[in-house]
Amino acid sequence: MRFMRGRRGMDELGQFLLVLSVLTMTITSITGSAIFGITTILILGYTYYRFLSKNVTKRFEENQKFTNDWLRFRFWLQSRKMRLSMRKTHKYYKCKGCGKIVRVPKGKGKICITCPVCGHEFVKKT
Repeated sequence: MRFMRGRRGMDELGQFLLVLSVLTMTITSITGSAIFGITTILILGYTYYRFLSKNVTKRFEENQKFTNDWLRFRFWLQSRKMRLSMRKTHKYYKCKGCGKIVRVPKGKGKICITCPVCGHEFVKKT
């Protein structure tokens, strides 16, 4: 316990790096590629460096940035999954005014679409 006093320990970024190192290690064992082997060693080295670092504020900032980026990626992935599941019943258009995605039902013909965010109107065929 005294050894870890003042150190951050394992966090979300550390867990992600460990999983990534296991994946690259698996690829190395399958392909026998030296590049993946070196990558595995570098990832593990950085993981242990972060795990044992006493610069807690810097490691906290790195973890916060990773967590924000990871949540943004997960939200993007979920929105793509939702769009894929609704592709038969709805069409998606990008608003020229604000860039937001607007969902409209398919099969309505030519309709005037009003963006709920900025109020920009545009005509599209659905």
